[in-house]
Amino acid sequence: MQIIATRTRAAGHHPDFAYRLYIPFDQLSPERQSLISYRTNFGHGRAGECLARLSEVIAPLSHLELRPGPARYNGGRAIDLVAQRIEAIIVRRLYPEITAVILPVLLRVPANPNDAAIYTSVSELTGRYQALAAQIDELTADALGVDRRGKQAA
Repeated sequence: MQIIATRTRAAGHHPDFAYRLYIPFDQLSPERQSLISYRTNFGHGRAGECLARLSEVIAPLSHLELRPGPARYNGGRAIDLVAQRIEAIIVRRLYPEITAVILPVLLRVPANPNDAAIYTSVSELTGRYQALAAQIDELTADALGVDRRGKQAA
């Protein structure tokens, strides 16, 4: 499946960057797309293109179908934690300055690199929360099928 890994400089005087991972909606089934209520390109991607967060991609459809409330919230916390760990594994492969187990909200990078968006592919992750959670401590970028030859957007 195709992904977009971004590095965006935060406004301010210091070289602080936000690193994020997104999945284009066209990589998801129409059923899953219809269950994702937050539709945006997060300031990345092509005009008119919607992007999903990894937690929405790995979640079982049964979780996405839940009404808002305690059951959805409690299940969502576990899904988010696994998604955050996987995001860090993938982004570490593409942006070597990342060393964290979970991506920080902002990371100070003294080298002050340019903003970047890398389009690449990984193994199919859709609906695989339970399998990924069971292997989370052993997962590697290779096991996730991260293609190192991603194309950087201009």
